[in-house]
Amino acid sequence: MNNKNYILIFIILAVATGTYFLFTSDSKKTIDQSNEINYTKDGTQIVYCDENANRYNTQAEARAVGLTEAQFGTTYCPEYVAAQTGDYTDLTTIQAQEIAQARGDIFRVVEIDGQPQATTRDYQEGRINATVEDGLIIAYFIESTNPPAPESETTQAGSNDMILGMTVTEAEMYAQTNQIDFRVGTIDGVGMPVTADFRPGRITAELANDLVIGYTVE
Repeated sequence: MNNKNYILIFIILAVATGTYFLFTSDSKKTIDQSNEINYTKDGTQIVYCDENANRYNTQAEARAVGLTEAQFGTTYCPEYVAAQTGDYTDLTTIQAQEIAQARGDIFRVVEIDGQPQATTRDYQEGRINATVEDGLIIAYFIESTNPPAPESETTQAGSNDMILGMTVTEAEMYAQTNQIDFRVGTIDGVGMPVTADFRPGRITAELANDLVIGYTVE
């Protein structure tokens, strides 16, 4: 075999070896990228979520549980949804405060783990009043100074059904926002002392396990 053949074989081997290492290097780079924890320019960690609010630090974590790329992403995360739509459910208090500030919303927490928080009794149009449980916002309502439509004498109690399931604090805030008299009539089946006066439209609530389970309207 002459020298030209040796040189040709050497060149072929060199090209093949270079191609192999280039391919394997790109493959490793791709795999490494999917395992990397990424951050935004301001240093906030980028996380991925699925439609069930499960959170993943990397794309590889999301794929490891069997999710496809269409089933996870930053757009599924509650903080992204809140920034776009104003839905603060499932956010931490800090996340909600930051997003509310960015959106120009007024935000406060009125209850934490069943304990009412000290709040002012003023009204601010559009203010968000949140209920927090186990570190996450589970419910909230938005204040409105617009008075409710006048009720007729035949109006049924169902017109205020949204208070069902609320805590006392939430129900009181709802009543104050809508300029409705509110009081608690029974707690866990025990009657509370109430006045015998008559006030049209006043709500008398029935509580069980600290939640409104029924009510009457005068």
